Amino acid sequence: MNLTIDGLTNATQDQIFTKYKHLVGSQHMMFYMNSLSSILSGLYLILYPFNDELQQAFLFFQQHPAVIRDVLLFGLCGAIGQCFIFHTLQRYGSLHLVTITVTRKLFTMLLSIFWFNHALNLGQWVGVGLVFTGTQQTYTHHDNF
Repeated sequence: MNLTIDGLTNATQDQIFTKYKHLVGSQHMMFYMNSLSSILSGLYLILYPFNDELQQAFLFFQQHPAVIRDVLLFGLCGAIGQCFIFHTLQRYGSLHLVTITVTRKLFTMLLSIFWFNHALNLGQWVGVGLVFTGTQQTYTHHDNF
């Protein structure tokens, strides 16, 4: 489900950047995407009667005020990362963006495996190989890459 929605989102964003190239920039897209998700998430947190996550978060902040700084820094880092993501999406397209993000995740995972001495079974190593192979195929078989 996540891959389907992610694929549809990236394809739609590519179309918007192509069709409205002189009207919509990466910052516009980031603003509208984040605004929509904030509104939907906020409505869910406030209106859903069986959800107390928002109250629990505020309670946690009251009990541990030092964590507020960390949460704000985490949000700032996320915002800076999103600037790069949306710039890449606008300038190079979703294929490049997905290739970059998958490659980053792959190397982060490999670094974690070797740094913390984790063990992978054969199936997991096959998965790592498939990701490397897919990334390599993207570079060798796409002319615009």
